[in-house]
Amino acid sequence: MKPTQIFTFVILAIVVLSTSITGCSSAKKNIDAKQVRINDLHGILDQYFEEYLKLDPLFATSIGDHRYDSELPVGISDEQRKKFETLYRASLNSIRAFGCHDLPDSETQTCQTFQVDMESNLSLLRTDLDHLMPLNQFYSFPLDFAELASGSSYVTFESAQDYDHFMGRMNSVPAYLDAIEKNMRIGMKQGITTPDILIERAIKQLKGILPEDFKESVFYKPLKAMP
Repeated sequence: MKPTQIFTFVILAIVVLSTSITGCSSAKKNIDAKQVRINDLHGILDQYFEEYLKLDPLFATSIGDHRYDSELPVGISDEQRKKFETLYRASLNSIRAFGCHDLPDSETQTCQTFQVDMESNLSLLRTDLDHLMPLNQFYSFPLDFAELASGSSYVTFESAQDYDHFMGRMNSVPAYLDAIEKNMRIGMKQGITTPDILIERAIKQLKGILPEDFKESVFYKPLKAMP
């Protein structure tokens, strides 16, 4: 091989090696940038989830998160509904500012779905009237609370702490019942009421959870099983 050929080969080798190193470095930067985007997205989702658990402690308990076992916010109150609205709006603003781009397909779908969910949640708060009709045969706070108190659902009574936590939730019951009455009166003024037949059946159900012999009540079951 002639000296000029050797020189040319060395130059080409250096160029190829340099290009490869630059390419690897560029690819690494692209991967790092994408990972940063993914981490930022997860940060937005995690923050929303943490804030949601604080606003819905029953849901937290149902998924095995027991940090808020003694709490029971009045979900149908104006105050609590405004807290949800604030969370949804802040999360929507965050995800819009973030933008669902430069992400893997699965993460893009997650990002877009989250944005749609926040938009839907805000729309429901504006249009859903269930909080003005909080009592019927299919769902109502008294019936749901009775199920929780029975210990037959995801709320259990296996330790003294469980009883203490539930006592904490019981402290919210009067405020919840007041909110039910208040909302129903507002609904009546606006012509938004539950059909008579559903109210009649709901009243029968309520009587069923308050028998004459209190020891037969679902509320007494945990006391029978006290450790």
